[in-house]
Parts: sequence; C-alpha cells; structure tokens
Amino acid sequence: MEKDADAGNRFIVVNTSYAINNKDNINVGNYLKTFFVDYYDVAMEDKVKTQHIIWHFTDDFNGWRVGPELIKVLLAASKKVIPDERAKLKLNGATEAVFYFPVLISHYPHHQNFFAYKIIYRNITNTTNITTENNKTNIITEQHARHDR
Repeated sequence: MEKDADAGNRFIVVNTSYAINNKDNINVGNYLKTFFVDYYDVAMEDKVKTQHIIWHFTDDFNGWRVGPELIKVLLAASKKVIPDERAKLKLNGATEAVFYFPVLISHYPHHQNFFAYKIIYRNITNTTNITTENNKTNIITEQHARHDR
C-alpha cells in the first residue's frame, strides 16, 4: 500500500540484505536471487509472473501466477548463497549471463522500495593459445570477451 515510484524519484542503492518481507521482516534476498539465477528461463519468459513471485516473497502475495511448487523449491534452496554481484550462469556454449542484484530504497517516506536486477550478457570464447619457451608450455583457455546486450 506504498506510493508508486514516479519518474525522477531518487533511490539509495543497497545490498540485498535490505530485501525483506513486509509482514515478518525476514530477509528474502537470497530467495529472489536464486529464482533469477536458477530459474532464469522462468524469470525471463513472463515479467508479470516474475513480479508476482517477488511480491510473494516481499508481501506474502499469492496470485494465480505464483506457482506453489516453484515456491517450495526456492524455499528448499535457501541454503545456497547467491552473491549480489557477478553471479554467473552459462546460457549455452557461447554466452553467459552475469547478474547484479541491488535493492533500491526510496528517499521518500511511504514510497515503495524495489528489488532490482541487472544482467550483462557476455560472449564466451574458448580458445587455446600454446606457446613454448625454454621448454615451458603456457595454456590459456576460456578467454572472455565482454558483450553487453
């Protein structure tokens, strides 16, 4: 029941320990990060469903798009810790997603705070570069070239 954000509103960027359930003040940041990393396809295919899952963890929302089986799996995976920055997911043999998760705290009282995410897509180039010098062999594999989408 907080006021929505308007264009030009300012926020304080903080870590995901500030992602809390508004009913019982439990930290839900790791559940949300696990959803985005481990269930990337689900999170990306339906933005409204993703919004409802975030609301489920932050406000105990239970709309029809919130799948109870997925929620059970996310709750069970709570021991897995996903970092706020640079969590990586290989999407295929040539691309990986690198995740950044902040929480945005409103400067204004009674305004919504936000769980946010940024995903950078990078091409993965697997090359092998072998050089021999004085009977020493150096092998360089999996060089990364940055590619933002």
